[in-house]
Amino acid sequence: MKISLAICCFAICCTNYCFSAMVGGGGGSGSSMGGGSMNSTSTAPLQRTIPGKTTPTKESLPPILAPPPLSAVQATYFHPGVLVMRNGGWQGSDHLFNLSKNIGISVSILQSASLSLAINEADVKKVIENVFRNNGINPQTMVASGAPSLPSFNLEILIYGLGDKGYAASCEGRLFESVKLDRIQFEEGMFFQAITWEKHTLIIGPNADFKERLLNGIKEIAETFAQRFVVYQRQT
Repeated sequence: MKISLAICCFAICCTNYCFSAMVGGGGGSGSSMGGGSMNSTSTAPLQRTIPGKTTPTKESLPPILAPPPLSAVQATYFHPGVLVMRNGGWQGSDHLFNLSKNIGISVSILQSASLSLAINEADVKKVIENVFRNNGINPQTMVASGAPSLPSFNLEILIYGLGDKGYAASCEGRLFESVKLDRIQFEEGMFFQAITWEKHTLIIGPNADFKERLLNGIKEIAETFAQRFVVYQRQT
């Protein structure tokens, strides 16, 4: 019992001595015991630093801005193009600036098999090609290897029969281009195409001259596009 009590007293003394040495006891920066030394150590976390660079602090970081509040609005421009805030409202317009002169043409005609209207895609494409060439547009898409076949001008025609009264046709001219969207991150070799210009027209006429009316309406769409193209080319 005496031996155990002595051992306990010795352990308590050693603990007190070591604690005093760690906190700088004895008036120096460290104390020695049994020929060795024990220095005080910092308990602050270590920070990795890069030579030549300053570790940012909380005070040096830019403040985190709260997202702007959202409000319900109603769209007012329903055509492809650019939007500009003017006079407190959004205004839109087409935009063909820096458009390539090499624009391919495709035509699609949808009509019932029972209709006897003699018109084909080759006839329509020839009309558009002549308009394009007369306005400095090469009616052929030219791209580098790996790029999509854009820009491209597409004309879609839907023909309806009106019995003895004639025909009705909905014609839509559309320009397709490759566009970038902030909401999508594409891998290499992937592209997003969208309609960047369009014009619609509805043609109604009797059987006798409907084909002529249709081709004139198609020519008008092509000329409208070509004229806008020329206007923007002059601004280049």
